[in-house]
Amino acid sequence: FRSLLLVLVLALTVWSLPHGKVVRPRPRKDGGSERLSEDCLNQKDPSFPTMVKVDIRIGSSDPASRMIHDIRNRSLAPWNYR
Repeated sequence: FRSLLLVLVLALTVWSLPHGKVVRPRPRKDGGSERLSEDCLNQKDPSFPTMVKVDIRIGSSDPASRMIHDIRNRSLAPWNYR
């Protein structure tokens, strides 16, 4: 019974996550703009980016500076792997 309850709680938690849901700003009561500040862009702005490219590589992208991994450099054993 306890495991069923935990599964139900987990399912409800995952189901209620905002992943993939559209979040719309609430209109202001005074009829003002939806913009929160000058730094905060909304999708009505023509300069709002429609696509973003993200580079998640860690370290240098230069192929000449990449380390060549060799099993001999990683081993602390007293023998040689040849």
